[in-house]
Amino acid sequence: LGSPESLVEGLVESTLALAAGNRPVGIRDEAAFRKLLQDVRGELGLLFRRQAGHLNKSLKVWSELSLKLDDDFFRLRPAVYNDMRRQLDDMMYDGFIGELAPERLEHYPRYLEAMRVRLTSLEKDPIRDAARMKEIEPFWHQYLQLLEQGGEYNEDVDAYRWLMEEYRVSLFAQQLGTRAKVSPQRLQKAWQKID
Repeated sequence: LGSPESLVEGLVESTLALAAGNRPVGIRDEAAFRKLLQDVRGELGLLFRRQAGHLNKSLKVWSELSLKLDDDFFRLRPAVYNDMRRQLDDMMYDGFIGELAPERLEHYPRYLEAMRVRLTSLEKDPIRDAARMKEIEPFWHQYLQLLEQGGEYNEDVDAYRWLMEEYRVSLFAQQLGTRAKVSPQRLQKAWQKID
């Protein structure tokens, strides 16, 4: 995931962007700039601590998941391994914080926790897991195919990508709740905007 310094640097920049929001667009003079600077300074500490908390939780669960998704797991359940490893690698990689919309970080602990719930449930009922994986597979596959073909990663693709993550939560860890209503139909509509 990169060096600790790059993670912190990415978190600082992300938190600054979150604190400023779209307010810099309206800056037209020095007084407005100074006011924005004062407001952002006042909000930055609390926002940074909150974002750092989300990142810390995410890193902890990411580490646990990475340890479980090892060679033995691959030998026992290659399809699940490939699905979860790709999901994990698409979420967290060197520089991911800088590429992530700042407000998305707060959902990472829930997404990763859903993966942990899935691993626990998998041992109890692998057939049910396979059925759920089959539901997400066509949506996930077309997203990965778009990336592999060098398709543009724009706002519509980003919306689709995170809607898929919410769908995974609804399939594998419904008890964690979703940010918004999600269904195969909503995913299809979101994909039509890309297509």
